[in-house]
Amino acid sequence: MFSMLLLTLALATPAPVAIEAKADEFVVPADDWARPRSGERVAALPSVRAAVNAWLDADGVRLVVLHPGGETGALWGAEMRDWLVALGVAPTELALRAGSPRDDAVVLRLERAR
Repeated sequence: MFSMLLLTLALATPAPVAIEAKADEFVVPADDWARPRSGERVAALPSVRAAVNAWLDADGVRLVVLHPGGETGALWGAEMRDWLVALGVAPTELALRAGSPRDDAVVLRLERAR
């Protein structure tokens, strides 16, 4: 319940412009992720807010967490997925996959649900 409230409050305020790779991709740079994390902090990241808002506005899409390769990238991607779930995104609406086009970023991508 608290996480849903946090997500609602975080998304209700206007978000700064997100760093976008494409209209359906939102980049979370390592520099932003390296700061101490909390639910409030993760929900306030511009790219996370923009990705979740876009996901909420779209029908029939899911959020895909594209992480860099290797163990560190896999851990980063899994942590991002876990934070999104903690903030109220249903696990069934998320996918985790290696293949970020950048070694220094996780990319949140909207994809049509299959």
